[in-house]
Order: sequence, then C-alpha cells, then structure tokens
Amino acid sequence: MQTLLNSSIFPLKSKLLLKWWVGFTLCLMGTFEISTTAYSAEFIIKNQKAPQEISESSTVYIDGKPVAHFTLNDTTKEISKTITIPDITQSVSYDLCGRITIRNAAGQPETHEINSKGILYSPQSKTFLAIVTADFKYYYLANPEDPNGHKVLEGHSNICLSPSV
Repeated sequence: MQTLLNSSIFPLKSKLLLKWWVGFTLCLMGTFEISTTAYSAEFIIKNQKAPQEISESSTVYIDGKPVAHFTLNDTTKEISKTITIPDITQSVSYDLCGRITIRNAAGQPETHEINSKGILYSPQSKTFLAIVTADFKYYYLANPEDPNGHKVLEGHSNICLSPSV
C-alpha cells in the first residue's frame, strides 16, 4: 500500500484522500464489529428504600458478573437500572450482595448483610423489584406481574462471600 502511494501515479491530493479513505474504512469496520455483538435482551431492576432503612449499598450479579450497584439513602430513595445481557436463554442466575442499615424498634441503627441468590426466568422486557422481607433476613428479586418469573435459592451466594465484594 505504501509503495503505491509513493509512486508518481497519484498526485499529492489523491494520496491524502486515499489515506483518509483507508483510515475511515478501517474505522467503520471496527465499529461494525462492535455493533454486531449479540447483546439484545434487557430488563429492569428497581430498588426502593424502605421507610425504616437508613441506607443501603448493594450489588446485583447476573451469571456471576456485576451488572448494577445501588446506593440508597435519604437523598436517593429509588433507583431503576436497565440490565443488558447476551441473547437470552430461558433463565439467568442472580446474586445480591451488600448491606442495609435500618433503624430498629429501639431507634438504634442496625446493619444487615445482603447475601442471597436466585434464578430469573425469561427476564427480557420485565421489571424486577428488589424485595426485602420485613425482618430484613431475605433479599431477592421479584416481578409482581409474574409470580413464577423468579426462584429464590436456599443458602448464601458464594460471590458475596469472596473477599473482593
């Protein structure tokens, strides 16, 4: 290519135009490769601060990869995040990790660990709510319009137990 450009067949203006065209074409090819990656399924996770919550910091993992972080407090009482995942199969696994600090009945701050796991069935185009039980013992994702769209698994998540979380 360089030899062709240095020959006297092409005037200087044509050489510059050809260099620009080759660079532009390579740029487009790179863009095309990125844009054809098969990320097509999306769903929403919505998290709201409970009235007795002081604060919450939690991370959602889908199939072992972190996809959303939520920080709730008196300033930010609700967050919705759109999650994009590769072409959907029938289900994806999720893990929820973090901490919730509440004000207990005696008025004292009390911190609870978030450490749970589950499965979302056909999550595409759905909204899942981050739910915590009244005793702040269980934390899970659920879709109120599809009660069979999720399953909470027994035990703790191995992801939450790792030192990096």
